[in-house]
Amino acid sequence: MVDTPVVEVEQVSKKFCRRLRYSLWYGLTDLAAELTGRNGKDNLELREAEFLAVDNVSFQLRPGECIGLIGPNGAGKSTLLKMLNGLIRPDKGRITMRGRVGALIELGAGFSPVLTGRENIYINGAVLGFSKREIDAKFDEIVDFAELHDAIDAPVQTYSSGMHIRLGFAIAAHLEPSILLIDEVLAVGDASFRLKCMHTIRRKVDSGTSIILVSHQLGHIRNVCTRAVWLDQGKVRNSGYASEVCSSYEYQLYQRDNLRGTLPGRAFFDAEGGAEIVDVRFRRDGSRDGSTFSNAEEVRVAVTIRCSRVAPSLFLTFGLRMPNETLVYGDQHELSGWLSGPGYYEIEVRFPQQSFVGGHFYFSCGLARDSEWGHTIHNVPRCLEFYVTSPFSTANGIVDLKPSLSIRCADRISNELAAS
Repeated sequence: MVDTPVVEVEQVSKKFCRRLRYSLWYGLTDLAAELTGRNGKDNLELREAEFLAVDNVSFQLRPGECIGLIGPNGAGKSTLLKMLNGLIRPDKGRITMRGRVGALIELGAGFSPVLTGRENIYINGAVLGFSKREIDAKFDEIVDFAELHDAIDAPVQTYSSGMHIRLGFAIAAHLEPSILLIDEVLAVGDASFRLKCMHTIRRKVDSGTSIILVSHQLGHIRNVCTRAVWLDQGKVRNSGYASEVCSSYEYQLYQRDNLRGTLPGRAFFDAEGGAEIVDVRFRRDGSRDGSTFSNAEEVRVAVTIRCSRVAPSLFLTFGLRMPNETLVYGDQHELSGWLSGPGYYEIEVRFPQQSFVGGHFYFSCGLARDSEWGHTIHNVPRCLEFYVTSPFSTANGIVDLKPSLSIRCADRISNELAAS
């Protein structure tokens, strides 16, 4: 059936040992117990120095679906991917894979360093079950995608990390697996190659390939994944629509790591500029305070400036960025016509209700002498941070574009086309 999951992960757990000496001994005793039939099924009893890297994880992946695995380092994402690829066995639970699996899990994994890129393509293809004729048909596409025309006959041990990634992804993607597993190794590639990989992943999903993607780049997860699973210390912290899970994860990071005042930015102040920003704060009605907003609320920011003299031209610049420095919105407004003389002035910047779908944002502002974003006299980067929740929204993404829809009767359109 079309709806039959191609991947089923049912209450899967995996334990490891933090000490090498104990790990070797436990491995020998477990092997002996398994050979003699004394090792009980799904034995999760933790011995000294052992811990659960993956703890009772369950999810399903259906045809043409892309699931993102997110979470901090050490959450169990890569361990789970290795179990899905059959590199290690779970200590508890069951994993069912229906279809040919392609994987890009570790840098250089599956490559023989002394063999050439050409030879490694054929070896990897054979491991995936492809005949030489099938690999021959795909060979030129793989080399073109990896951009390794000059190095394809050189030993892989002479490749850079980026070349390893390009070749590994090209093989995994072009040999048409029905299930594709991709770890954070894509972060090693350059920007143009990462963009090409994202386009390839979208095309694979559209063609029916099922993909599990591990990434710390939440923008990648939001853009290409339909669902996401948030792992924390081996356990599923949250799962569901990719945008909602990513927003929950960002909010947890925002609450845990309040970095206001320590984040990087290029602050600048010209003491001879005649104006400066003296205060930036949120303005909220009633007794409500804090920096968490519902997307049903208006976000209002009050910027107070002090002018020692009135210049013929003065602009307020401001912008919103995400934690990864992606610019969400930037604008500027001329203030000169509103300034009557030296003194203090308060400018209120309002972002209307439902402008945002949800997410973590930083507000920056500055003062400049012209509209070309030049001649800056005061710049205050990341002066405010806030988080927007979307408890009642069905939209995904960052900002709400509020599109309008219209529906026409198909019969009417057919008649109009026939008449023309």
